[in-house]
Parts: sequence; structure tokens; C-alpha cells
Amino acid sequence: IFEEFGFNYVGPIDGHDLDSLIPTLENLRDLGGPQFLHVVTKKGYGYKLAEADPIAYHGPGKFDPAVGLVKAPATAEPPKPTF
Repeated sequence: IFEEFGFNYVGPIDGHDLDSLIPTLENLRDLGGPQFLHVVTKKGYGYKLAEADPIAYHGPGKFDPAVGLVKAPATAEPPKPTF
């Protein structure tokens, strides 16, 4: 379907396999016209805590990688509105 819009479609390829990904990117760089590279990855790959709970680690903000996510202490006051 991408070819119908003028894109050269490549993939899907494993986004965690750098030995395959880097040469593919280098080849695409040298081609003319628009390119569409389909890269498949696993959320949290390489970090066991994130692999086990990818939803919690989707956008966690600051955290200690050695410990993982730390829940903020409960407060007596509800949070103030930000609008």
C-alpha cells in the first residue's frame, strides 16, 4: 500500500538487532525518494523491570534504574488543579 503513495517500503525488521538495523539505515540513506522503514521493537527491551511491566515504564519520569519505580508518598491534601 505504501508503494501506491510513492514510498519505498522496507521491513519489517527487528529494531533491537543493530547489526541489521544500521546497514539498513545506511542503505536507505543512499536511495532516492521517500522511504518507509517498518521497525519492530519490544517496549522496555534490555531492562528487566520495564520488560515485565511496559505500561508502568512507558513514561515514568525520573527513577532509580537499580531499584525501579518508586511510588510517591501519599499526601493528606489532594493535588491542586493545573488548569
